[in-house]
Amino acid sequence: MLLLLFGCQHGAEVLEMQWGLQPLYQGFIPGQIAVLPCQIWPQQATYQYQPIGNAAPTDEIILCKRIDQMVLDGFLQQPYMSGFTPKSVAKQMEATFPDYIEKMQVLWKGPPCPSCETPLEFYKKISAMEPNWLAWLKKVSEQTRYSDAVLLPFLLFAQEQQFDDRGMGTSRRAAGVLLLLLSTHDGSLIWGGKQTALLETQMQPSAAMLFPPYPEWEKLYPALFTEGLWKGFPGRLYRP
Repeated sequence: MLLLLFGCQHGAEVLEMQWGLQPLYQGFIPGQIAVLPCQIWPQQATYQYQPIGNAAPTDEIILCKRIDQMVLDGFLQQPYMSGFTPKSVAKQMEATFPDYIEKMQVLWKGPPCPSCETPLEFYKKISAMEPNWLAWLKKVSEQTRYSDAVLLPFLLFAQEQQFDDRGMGTSRRAAGVLLLLLSTHDGSLIWGGKQTALLETQMQPSAAMLFPPYPEWEKLYPALFTEGLWKGFPGRLYRP
């Protein structure tokens, strides 16, 4: 059985300059970040080259929980990164804005953007200037002691495939993580990071089995959750 594992930071289809800290925010460090729980990127929010997720919903939930933990770990020992955890945000929201996640999910469901090549472009062209979205950001800021930024983690996709690769039965799993740091003042993108990882198992087909079992999702974590995902995050000290 052959295992193949790799991670791809930022995606091969885009230029590096389109990711990371945006030009207008060079030198800017948010005073307070409201960190939200991981969401699954809505399939209706389509853009060019968008991978189609087909993993089981239970697997997506597990992956999102692991992304949440990765984000929390990313704030450890970072003196210039200050934020409210998702639990703290939820606690502050429960009195006046308890359905903030549900409202966010509605606002992020489209429309499709065929001209957008990346999720960053989708945000800039579709979501960033939407009045209801700006109102949502303002309310979240007000309820979290006027946080000046919101960090949105997404499970961009979770995909599994089985196919014949030159006579070898192949089972593949792949996943992508997207982090967006947004200004609560005007909805502009402060920083964006993306990481994808893919893992394959292969075997000679037999009468009993055409394809090997899928690799465990956990085996993607070392390539998916790397320091490279945080590259350029404002105020972040590099941790090798």
